[in-house]
Amino acid sequence: MLLAAVCPDYLHGDKCDKECHCSNWTEVCDKSTGFCRFSKCHAGWFGIGCDIRTLSSIERTCS
Repeated sequence: MLLAAVCPDYLHGDKCDKECHCSNWTEVCDKSTGFCRFSKCHAGWFGIGCDIRTLSSIERTCS
């Protein structure tokens, strides 16, 4: 029987390799989806799991 791993706080995904990006840094996102139940996505991130970077945040890291 294969048991699903439970991710540590502030990480999510099948392999627990994705960081949470909630606007409230103390909020622990859903460990499966990354969804921020009590706050919105942190600036520069969007999507149901706050896992998509906005174009403006990508441009800032490249300049």
